[in-house]
Amino acid sequence: VAWLSSVKTRPPATIGSDGVTDNYRDLKLKAFAKRRLRRIERSIMFLLNSPESLTVEQYHALRIEFKRLRYALDFFSSMLGAKRFAAYQASLVRLQDLLGSLNDHCTASRLLASMSPIKALEPLVHGWIAGRVDLLLGSLSQELRCFKECRRVL
Repeated sequence: VAWLSSVKTRPPATIGSDGVTDNYRDLKLKAFAKRRLRRIERSIMFLLNSPESLTVEQYHALRIEFKRLRYALDFFSSMLGAKRFAAYQASLVRLQDLLGSLNDHCTASRLLASMSPIKALEPLVHGWIAGRVDLLLGSLSQELRCFKECRRVL
């Protein structure tokens, strides 16, 4: 990234012909990075408009968006000042972990329903999974508040 920001001439645009090129063509690298990061943030905030009604698929999509944001932030952090983003990055890591665990529990519940060999244990295991999901959703709600508070670091 440091090398890219030191390049004096602009290479030809190669993003594509979908109009994205025009939005980014005249930006300096730091402005480009901020715009890309904010764009990913907007897609996350769109998914979080009503977090209480998210489906399993939407939670998975949210996890993917947080992963995109985290990796993009890691890529651009040397240019934007890594220390400034420490709390933000830590929040992204925790959110990815929580959403990954939530996905694992929902997948386990779905698999259990389709192939449960011992029907007597099924209610017990489903109850345990449901309890874990409730705990994860509570932690996720708290971590989303933290993310929203520290997301304006760009």
